Amino acid sequence: MPSEKSSAKAIFLSSRAFSEKVERYFAEYLPESKEIADVESLCCYLGVSRRRLFELAKEKRYADIVENALCRIAAQKKQLAFRGGIPATVFSFDFKNNHGYSDKPEQTASDTTIVLEGKAKEWSE
Repeated sequence: MPSEKSSAKAIFLSSRAFSEKVERYFAEYLPESKEIADVESLCCYLGVSRRRLFELAKEKRYADIVENALCRIAAQKKQLAFRGGIPATVFSFDFKNNHGYSDKPEQTASDTTIVLEGKAKEWSE
């Protein structure tokens, strides 16, 4: 039984073939299917698992292609969210789960250090 990596190589004989298939997803498949661009939809179209797509993103010859595709998906979803096409919570979850985004930690007063020098130090006393 072939490993997942060897089967992926059989599916994508070159980075150019992979790039062309990704481009067909955006240029042909999405307009014809009327689907919203999505990581899982892209994976189904490419015939790979979500896990495998993220593994491909770590391989030098596929990294830029995957990153560009993820950026295009994120941009489309962001515009959809701006127009009220998806709830903010769904958008937030998707960006954290599929695009590596995270909430900024809130900074509390105890995390802040203020250094007063010169005249400011005298005024603070």
